[in-house]
Amino acid sequence: MPHRTIPRPSQPPRSVERVKPSLLFPLQEPPQPLEYPALPCPPRDRDFTSAYTITTHIIPAAFPRVSQFVPLPPVPEHETRDERSARVERYASEFLALQTQHAPDKSEPQPTVLWSVLNRYVRADTSSGTGLTLLLLHANGLHKETFEPTLRHLFEAMDNEKRYQIDEIWALDAVQHGDSGLVNAQNLGSLFIWHDHARDILNFILHFLPEEVTHSGLPTNLPRVPPEASEARKRLGFASRKLVVIGHSIGGCAAALAAYSVPTPFSGLILVDPVIRPTLIVGTHRIQQYVIGALSRRSVWQSRDEAHSLLSKSPFFGSWDPDVLRSYVEYALVEDASGQVRLKCTNLLRIQEAVVFADGTRGIEAWSTLPYLDEGISVKWLVPPSETSVLGSYEMMQETIWSRPENASNSLISTATHLVSPDLVTRI
Repeated sequence: MPHRTIPRPSQPPRSVERVKPSLLFPLQEPPQPLEYPALPCPPRDRDFTSAYTITTHIIPAAFPRVSQFVPLPPVPEHETRDERSARVERYASEFLALQTQHAPDKSEPQPTVLWSVLNRYVRADTSSGTGLTLLLLHANGLHKETFEPTLRHLFEAMDNEKRYQIDEIWALDAVQHGDSGLVNAQNLGSLFIWHDHARDILNFILHFLPEEVTHSGLPTNLPRVPPEASEARKRLGFASRKLVVIGHSIGGCAAALAAYSVPTPFSGLILVDPVIRPTLIVGTHRIQQYVIGALSRRSVWQSRDEAHSLLSKSPFFGSWDPDVLRSYVEYALVEDASGQVRLKCTNLLRIQEAVVFADGTRGIEAWSTLPYLDEGISVKWLVPPSETSVLGSYEMMQETIWSRPENASNSLISTATHLVSPDLVTRI
């Protein structure tokens, strides 16, 4: 497959100010006792492949939340095309304004317990205990199962090339996406600060990821590890795991913020065209267009068959790998009481996707963290050509990727776009 690497810049980087970000707001144990919700979707067949089984689990998300709860705006049942267009423009402006009013360093934490849903894929033969543990973080508007076509490619490459072994994979739904979005539906508002996604990542890694990989079953409600184990992970990392986090788009940004804040548990980061960029190429107008686009897209269909048929004909979704699109129709949608299917990430048009887009400044923070990432964490960048990358121009992409040159590598995939096809991640 056509690919190449991006060399280090021959000229000194441009003078773009980097302000070393503050560490993330500390995690606390939520008040006890907790009443765990049920998983929102029926269990799947445990046999993901001949060598891996799949189960789904739930944990309390990071507590407390730095994203203040702001009630969702009303959505009229009936409105004209012009009224809808005006409402979308108004909501976009309101969501952007909320970000300036409720920055993490200006707000009191919100003591609401949200929930994180994860898939676990575990290898049948883990007796050696020498393989990798992967944590997968999806892009905005997607879901944890988005990676499943990629995993099948990874497993095939692993068996063919014998270069590495993956013992266990965890895939996390962001709190407003996929099954997490269904569980948290009543507690999601008009504001989301990406810091909380980074804190959700650390919450799982520090407090709920089991100490060792075993093939034995785990409870649906994952127990919290003992406090001494969490403290040991903060100080020393894992004794029996080699954890590599793969983050796509917002997932890559949140992964970088998490690894900067608590580096020791991370062995490696694989950043798949992450939203990590300087102030120079971020503009409010561009973010507003993302928000408007999310609010304007269709979110309800008569059936999964109709959804697949219509999405496959659209210029955007139709360009996806067919397996990824089928996964989207199967796992990003849920049947409602009327028999229709809608996106899991919202019950009011695509408001939650738009709310996530509205926070464009965390990518700037993540860009500023790059020179300070612990050199013991290997960093691999997987990026498309600059014209389709969120990293900006080739020069800015080059500067960003080499901001921390130690223990770093990259692949530029000439056939890719921001929404990469599943076989591209075999470049890890």
